[in-house]
Amino acid sequence: MEFSTWTYRNEESLIYLERVPNYYERELEEGDQRQGRVTFVCARKVDEIFGPESRFSVSWESKPPLEYHHGKAVRDSIKQWSAIEVNVERRESAWINRHECEIWYGRRTKMQQKRVYQTGIIHALFYCDTSQRFFEVHGETTFQFRDNYNNLITSAFNSIQCHPGQY
Repeated sequence: MEFSTWTYRNEESLIYLERVPNYYERELEEGDQRQGRVTFVCARKVDEIFGPESRFSVSWESKPPLEYHHGKAVRDSIKQWSAIEVNVERRESAWINRHECEIWYGRRTKMQQKRVYQTGIIHALFYCDTSQRFFEVHGETTFQFRDNYNNLITSAFNSIQCHPGQY
């Protein structure tokens, strides 16, 4: 699937996403260099109750290197999302711009105003030693379009630049 992209730049928090697909527009931007979040939503809507077909957010927080343990962060993330009935289907490890990254995929059934929606979830986390920040990327799509949007979210996530010198 071919798609065009745009670049998200936030000079204040030093976050850059070089390849955000045109399907997404920025919905929310908050925080500073120490802690914050930016959320992107798909322009296409499922219906008036569920909202956009897909959304993803990138959040970050400062954390000293001695307080961060990658395995514990992954375990805590899965435990937190499992508490709201997200079933983790698979996990994989990757390298994103010289950062060790853990990505897991899951699914969830959620009910909104007496309607049941199946959603597919992609969640990734990594730690940047240079900027000493912990990053989480969370994407959620309607289950029937999961394969299409997972590639778009992964593309945006792979293009993240989290510290000066990368761009």
